[in-house]
Amino acid sequence: MKILLITKYFPPVNTIASHRLYSFAKYLPHYGIDVEIITPQWQGNLDLHIDDMIVHYTHRETEKLQFRKSNHAWKNILKQSGVRALRHYLNSPFYKAGKALPDSIFKKQHAILASYGPEDALHLASHLCRKHNLSLIVDYRDLWLDNPFQDWTAMDKTIIYRLEKQILQQSALVCTVSQTLGKQLFKRYRQKARVIYNGFWELPVHIPPVKRKNGVSFCYCGSLYDGLRPIQIIFPFLSRHPRHNLVAAVFDDVDVAYLKRMVEKFKLFGQVQILQNIPHQQAVELEKQSDILLFLNSLDRKSKGVLTGKLFEYMQSGKFILGVGNPDDEAAKIINDFHLGTYISKENQMSTALAAFQQWSPPPAEKLAFFSRKHQAERLATFIKESLDHSV
Repeated sequence: MKILLITKYFPPVNTIASHRLYSFAKYLPHYGIDVEIITPQWQGNLDLHIDDMIVHYTHRETEKLQFRKSNHAWKNILKQSGVRALRHYLNSPFYKAGKALPDSIFKKQHAILASYGPEDALHLASHLCRKHNLSLIVDYRDLWLDNPFQDWTAMDKTIIYRLEKQILQQSALVCTVSQTLGKQLFKRYRQKARVIYNGFWELPVHIPPVKRKNGVSFCYCGSLYDGLRPIQIIFPFLSRHPRHNLVAAVFDDVDVAYLKRMVEKFKLFGQVQILQNIPHQQAVELEKQSDILLFLNSLDRKSKGVLTGKLFEYMQSGKFILGVGNPDDEAAKIINDFHLGTYISKENQMSTALAAFQQWSPPPAEKLAFFSRKHQAERLATFIKESLDHSV
């Protein structure tokens, strides 16, 4: 069986999304599904081996990768017009260049797997499936209409609903990263979705025991969306306990600016180290050197189903995970059920979290094996074969 994988993010671009899609390309062939990739050509420092993969580049991407940008007046106007919802969908270099790929690429293919976001990946996949009579598989890393980090207007929602519903009606298989997101898709569109967790690459052969000490080092690697993820909970605690420290590695300029404001506000000079767009391996080393790894979700229930790849990377590390979010989050259930750490939603719970860390020991590796990327790819291969057999 042969499929094409359409994704905006693939190595060497350094995002957590690249890891998920790379794992599909790497492991699906182990289970009888050959994969070719359609993606933009990025500059980046994510050093994963792709020399033996067939990659069809649509165009060279020159825009700086940013997940959250500063607001401008004209963007606020676009928000109210409904144009924003169509801008990347209809007027996308990725979509236009992908449409121009030679027809020979699509011969002998059985399906196209498109990973959202952004929306132009879905648009391109939907078009190519219709043109070449291929089955469509949709992979949601995040939801589109129900994305908690997007402030869609009423006009945006009207447009997106029609576009997304049409694509889902075309699909032979839909998968997503959490049970909660799957339930949201079913509630919105009556579309069933299979859960494929992001997972981790492999478990270490030996996880060293936790070292107890007075000064605790916290680590966060990922996006803050200009303060939408609640890292602010930790700053008052750090200001009262100068022996503790934090290293934060983020992508976006606005996140760096936000962290600098927090350092200034709470007088945390020397306690907080800010890094930007570091190589993935350097981030992994930071996590290994830290005592507590921060998993940040939103404090309301809007992000209940968010299970980023970072959670599973933390899981692999054998380090204590301090989750910050709503108690009903699916991430809270995984962290608690698998004894990975603790989950809090208020700043005054930080001391209790530190006490839990002092008593904690990591779970045995075999308890976590289900979440390996290879096992998740095996599950995906099974779902693909079942779905395509039924759609023929």
